[in-house]
Amino acid sequence: YDLETTWTPEVTKLMEGRPLDPDDKFTFTVTENGSEVSTGELVYDEDTEKFSVVFTPITYHLADVGTHHYDIKETAGSDSTITYSTATVQATVEVREDTTNKKLTTSASYTPAEKTFTNTFKANGEWIPTAAKEMVGRKMLPGETFTIEVVDNATNAVVLTGTISGDANGNPLPVVWNAPGKVSYTQDDVGDHAYTIREVAGTSGGLTYDTREFSQLVHVELDKNAAEEQPQHAGKHAFYKGFTRKASHNG
Repeated sequence: YDLETTWTPEVTKLMEGRPLDPDDKFTFTVTENGSEVSTGELVYDEDTEKFSVVFTPITYHLADVGTHHYDIKETAGSDSTITYSTATVQATVEVREDTTNKKLTTSASYTPAEKTFTNTFKANGEWIPTAAKEMVGRKMLPGETFTIEVVDNATNAVVLTGTISGDANGNPLPVVWNAPGKVSYTQDDVGDHAYTIREVAGTSGGLTYDTREFSQLVHVELDKNAAEEQPQHAGKHAFYKGFTRKASHNG
């Protein structure tokens, strides 16, 4: 004589920084005394346009009547734009025998009661300016350098500086930017950013320094497919994992 019933864990998944995306991959494990007894994954229902975490059910027999303690955890993924949850949700399940109706029943409680796993999305992007030097009238001298700076037009702050030196033949080399060597962005910087690139006048005698200022417009947008260098994906569920940076300049 035996009886059988099942219980299926339930948790909630949240994402901070952007909505959940149908392409998101999140998996979970349920363990009892260190042994895996169930697994779960985030599932998107196209009909309801809702997300849920679906677990494999846990089966009980008469021999399992009593109290069971489970640890539910999220498995860390490999998406560098996501901070995965390290939380542990504890579930306590009481398995009882209903002798009158000859069946097993279950009741569950969770700690914390919200049983929520929260992830944080943080996209990162960068722009590395370009600048070139032309010498008129003579070659560059050994050890001679010229300083270039990049100014954020919105704040008038210098966000990047670099130097241009010459090769063994006195020809100017490409600019070498000082640390951090780039202008960095997060999803909070989505939009247009205007910069001015200019040469810093030096003190070398006999030189006329370039006083021109070059305008650079950098457009930052969240793009789901930026990591694969594909065009921005348009669609109802086009949520985002990376950056597209479009730069234009004049001057």
